Amino acid sequence: MKNNNPRFLNDDEKIYWQGEPVVSILNVNSIIFYVLPSVALLIFWSGCIEYGEDYAFLQKAYDFIHQGAMTRWVSLLLIIGLMVYPFVRWFLYYKRIAYVFTDKRAIAYYKDSNEIDFQITASGLLNMQRSYRGGSLVSLHTFTTEEGRDGEGRSVTRVVRTGFEGIPARVLDFYRDTMN
Repeated sequence: MKNNNPRFLNDDEKIYWQGEPVVSILNVNSIIFYVLPSVALLIFWSGCIEYGEDYAFLQKAYDFIHQGAMTRWVSLLLIIGLMVYPFVRWFLYYKRIAYVFTDKRAIAYYKDSNEIDFQITASGLLNMQRSYRGGSLVSLHTFTTEEGRDGEGRSVTRVVRTGFEGIPARVLDFYRDTMN
């Protein structure tokens, strides 16, 4: 990692672990929610399957998509976008993010700008939801609320899942030992 001491750390903080998330481009969620549906839609779009009397509604949908050139190519672009989304997300987020776990807090930040994406106190870290990955990796998640405005200017509250993906499970041992 280029920057071993991010500028947002206080002088009294001691780094316990620093690294990057270990996340694969294609995991179960991205295959189930993006790749498989896009392949099924691509097969539908291509017209490889003949629809009988029982599935006349599918034939009507296929005919609608292929009536105009604009509809046909826009639907193809949407299918391709669905297919490449997991790759784009991995390169735009997971390749740019890094983690620092200190004796006082845990921080997710962008490597290029040192901008903090998410942080939590050391005591709050043990209360995060855990999901165990293959090998000795764990992901930690919590849900936060964000206030904002919708397109019409109304106040909106969103619940956002944030946390740390693919960190060594031994990192939690340090906090468990120091908090008890």
